[in-house]
Amino acid sequence: MSRCTLASASRVVIPVLAMLASGAVHPALAQGSERPPGPTQQDQLRSIATAANSQLRDQFRKKSAPGWAAMFTPDATFVELLPQLKVMTGRAEMQRHIEEVLASNATDFIPTVTTANMTRAGTFEAGGDYTLVVGNKIVPGHFLQVFRQEGGAWKIAYFIFARPQPVTQREANTFRGN
Repeated sequence: MSRCTLASASRVVIPVLAMLASGAVHPALAQGSERPPGPTQQDQLRSIATAANSQLRDQFRKKSAPGWAAMFTPDATFVELLPQLKVMTGRAEMQRHIEEVLASNATDFIPTVTTANMTRAGTFEAGGDYTLVVGNKIVPGHFLQVFRQEGGAWKIAYFIFARPQPVTQREANTFRGN
């Protein structure tokens, strides 16, 4: 090849290679250089709920019923569906329930948030599974929480849960009609 032909070829090849590298020729060729999509709203809400539940776990492990109750709105509703139906309203009732759970030799609360969805402005719901470690037993359960934004912070306004086994003495006394 002559020098003239090489120079002409390089004038064509170099711009074509530059266009290919930038993805200007075909968008499919540029896909490798695209940024992955950012977190979705559900991902962000799941992260908020996971962080809040991690704080609940920390308070539980510290045996701090007041610290646990502080994670909720002042008017929060706490609903136990199983092993007995019990509706508790406000932080004081919630705190008493957690004190009963802690008195039953419960040493850990391990929540796992599996879903989160915005319900309306300033409110979202999150759900998942949890386990309580009580003595040498692991007691599984499920939960649904409704978070509400108050003063720039997300607080739990509703906590609905169910577990198949009684944990507190009161639950054991009323379980299956005892």
